[in-house]
Amino acid sequence: MISISNNLNLYNDEDCRESGVSDDLGKIFINYLMKLPKYWYTKFYSNMILKTLPEFPLRLDIPDSSIIFSWIKEICSTDHRQSGTPEGLKTEN
Repeated sequence: MISISNNLNLYNDEDCRESGVSDDLGKIFINYLMKLPKYWYTKFYSNMILKTLPEFPLRLDIPDSSIIFSWIKEICSTDHRQSGTPEGLKTEN
């Protein structure tokens, strides 16, 4: 069984802040390479959690691509789609 910690901090606060823009490609590349182990750990940890989750019990009926495309085509054919107008309400629904 995997214990899942609610206070797991994968990234330091320093990683979340932008440290400025660097125009040195070498520094950017090295910085990226240094972060790869964190990315790999996050992926590994996520897969471990994924294995403990139950199967999704419901079947979703997703419309066919042609139906979705026809909806988009119908929405785009209206002249105005501003909020509150009949066309806007049709688009929202």
